[in-house]
Amino acid sequence: MTHRLDVLFQPGRIGSLTVKNRLVMSSMYTAMCHPDGGVSTELVDYLVERARGEVGLILTEAAAVTDDGRPSVGALNVSDDRFVPALARLADTVKINGAAIGLQLGHCGPQKSSGILPVVAASPVPWKSLVPRELSVEEIRDIVRAFGQGARRAKLAGFDLVELHAAHGYLITSFLSPRTNRRNDGYGGTPANRLRFLIDVLCEVRREVGDGFPVTVKLSAIEYVEDGLTLEESLRIAERLEAEGADAIHVSAGSHDAWDFEVPPHYKPLAMNVPAAAAVKAAIRIPVMVVGSMGEPEVAARAVATGEVDFVVLGRALLADPYWPRKARENRPEDIRPCIRVNDGCFARGISALRPVGCSVNFAAGRESSVASEDLPRAPESKRVAVIGGGPSGLEAARVTALRGHVVTLFEREPELGGQARLASTMPFKQDLLRYVAYLTTQVQKLGVTVRHESATLAVVQALAPHVVILATGGVPYRPTIPGIQATQVVDVLAALRSEPAGRRVAVVGGGQAAVEIAAHLSERGREVTILHAGASVGDDLNPHMQAHMTRILTRVRILTGAVLHSVTDAGVTIVDQSQAHRHVDCDAVILAIRSVPLVELERPLREAGLELRKVGDCRLPRLIMDGVHEAYRTASSI
Repeated sequence: MTHRLDVLFQPGRIGSLTVKNRLVMSSMYTAMCHPDGGVSTELVDYLVERARGEVGLILTEAAAVTDDGRPSVGALNVSDDRFVPALARLADTVKINGAAIGLQLGHCGPQKSSGILPVVAASPVPWKSLVPRELSVEEIRDIVRAFGQGARRAKLAGFDLVELHAAHGYLITSFLSPRTNRRNDGYGGTPANRLRFLIDVLCEVRREVGDGFPVTVKLSAIEYVEDGLTLEESLRIAERLEAEGADAIHVSAGSHDAWDFEVPPHYKPLAMNVPAAAAVKAAIRIPVMVVGSMGEPEVAARAVATGEVDFVVLGRALLADPYWPRKARENRPEDIRPCIRVNDGCFARGISALRPVGCSVNFAAGRESSVASEDLPRAPESKRVAVIGGGPSGLEAARVTALRGHVVTLFEREPELGGQARLASTMPFKQDLLRYVAYLTTQVQKLGVTVRHESATLAVVQALAPHVVILATGGVPYRPTIPGIQATQVVDVLAALRSEPAGRRVAVVGGGQAAVEIAAHLSERGREVTILHAGASVGDDLNPHMQAHMTRILTRVRILTGAVLHSVTDAGVTIVDQSQAHRHVDCDAVILAIRSVPLVELERPLREAGLELRKVGDCRLPRLIMDGVHEAYRTASSI
């Protein structure tokens, strides 16, 4: 059943605020603020770009209500009146550009990533290497007052609402959750006592802003950790929050101890929090918002059309494409650049690395002050450009080069575009890649790129007389030189994706993302899988969100580390283990997923012919999709 996207563009109300549509930008830490947490020009430009994209309501990243309540240096701060003028400029500029804006108020509690002491929580329950100090009752009261003052400043600065961050293991959650609240005073023990801190905060905020000013609350409806918050308890929390004057509930999930539920990677299903949000909506009368992999327009529309939620909250989807709302309103979903949920540009190499938030598929994300995300400037002279290779790097190079006004011919020897990303999407948990390939394919078609499904020989390329050639031929799996490696039961990971190998028992050689994912895929299909890896651990190149999920999946997979492949026999493989002993491992098929090597057979003849050549993606150096896409963008932008 399909749902018209029109439902997303009906006005909605949150308390006294009318929001022009049902689309909300999620609060996301950006690492764009000044070191003291003041608003920067970069943060303003970043949020204004989303306002121009026609999202109805923007929720800022959590603004710390005390200076030591920031998760790291550069996090937004609302702990002092001196921050109000810059916050006012932010609110005013966003509203001028068409969106309402809410300031999320928070205190990170134990969830600190760097630098700012002390670390405090409801109880001294460790998080990673940190053991927080238990707050005294007087300190709790001070923080309650600080939330009220933060709300007062938000209203003074011209924000349309405030949201209380009571999710993801932050300070308020550390009180709500039985896992982290071990107190035996009035703020711990019973569910009512654990809720007391949040209710005190809500009442103090309401006292400061008055009855007519909207106040929303973000909850992890299910924490997905042992002894954590359950949906049943969260329903009672939502009912009490409504009774105490909250204007909407924003449903999320997980915590920093369940990263893959807090920020779901592509291994997780879309719209995974909608069932919990629907249960919350059935229990209360105030509006319900839901976040968590809601970036497919049809999925978002269905959630609103069926009455399961009132508002859809988009986070990473608006990093990938700030103009998601406008394109959906114009019924152009095929032009929306999809989030692929690899959590690399936004997290692993973004905020987790203390760098500004970015995006694997949108080079402009986090660079709004200097890079256009939609209307690229045209080159001073139109040139003929040949792009060789139709994977993500080649497609992005062709897209950006064409946007710059060049005449582009794209060569791909396979019958379909997409390269290894299309192959990887044959695994059910990699469907996000297929959506991204579909987006890129549509864009190059709309831009008039000539696509030729043939091998790009030197003669074929020279016949075009190109001014520039972009080589994007990717990489190929490495095949070691050992006895038996040419046996028919030995295939590389790409061949295994094209045609699943025969036999019940499979040995996967390698320990990186490719090896882990094909092992997980085959295990879920009922195969007996053994990973053989020369290193000390597997999945080291996965970011924490992916690792959290794969740790659960790989419990069904046998893993042998310190295992060097020695030879292949008719009955299996021989490895050399950590003690230098030779061991036999029975298997019916062997999949090589050790590493990739650049495919550059065309480079030398092209250079010798005197053609101007640029290399992008894995043919330059095998890396992750973000590296290839960003390299393609930079290269194409320079032509």
